[in-house]
Amino acid sequence: MDGGSDFQQFLDDHAANPKPIQRTDWTTLGSDDDNHVASDSATGMGGNSTKVVFTSADDIEHKDFLNATRAVDDARVLYKQPGGSWITWNSSWWPVRWAQKSLWANGY
Repeated sequence: MDGGSDFQQFLDDHAANPKPIQRTDWTTLGSDDDNHVASDSATGMGGNSTKVVFTSADDIEHKDFLNATRAVDDARVLYKQPGGSWITWNSSWWPVRWAQKSLWANGY
């Protein structure tokens, strides 16, 4: 995952425009407080993905994407659906909850 690594170059070359099966719903998450991956890089998959950026007020660091949860869904995020404009969502889910919701919505 180091900047400039072969893996990072592969992601730069291929991840922005994947060739998914029909009806694949991609959601990308980033944070303005992530010290390892800039939010625009984390959500740079292209126009056919839902993009979620946690604001600096949420204090979500890189490691927090695996375990940041709160009892109340009160994260402040910038949110953009494919083809839409950025909106501010003042009562969003936390990172782990986004993953749970995406699986639950698809019947898993």
